[in-house]
Amino acid sequence: MEMAPLQKGFTLVELVIVIVIVGMLATVAVPSYKRYVRQSMSAEGEALVMAVAQAERLYYVDYKTFTANTSLLGVNGSTNKYFKSYMVRNMSGPWDILTTGDTATAASGITVAGRFTTTTPLQIAVSGL
Repeated sequence: MEMAPLQKGFTLVELVIVIVIVGMLATVAVPSYKRYVRQSMSAEGEALVMAVAQAERLYYVDYKTFTANTSLLGVNGSTNKYFKSYMVRNMSGPWDILTTGDTATAASGITVAGRFTTTTPLQIAVSGL
């Protein structure tokens, strides 16, 4: 009696099942990965806002007032990769620091805002993730 030759490899059904499973994992993993990447980009914006707030506090020590004139603060964001510019404005009491992700990068649409007063610590909010 002759033995049937052993078959090596995978059947088409097995390959289709593996492809379906990998596809399902990718549909869950890719959006989570993109969100994680954008959150890590926003950390640069948060660091810029914190540096500006620190410069504002130092300015306050010298002049007993905050300033909206960013050139007086000495904080340069132009060397950053994602958040290159910022603005400071007085909102009838609290001061706001705003920076938005550079439109030429993947951080486009991310906004980091900080709010502070003479008596409250800096509060940071990130939107657009």
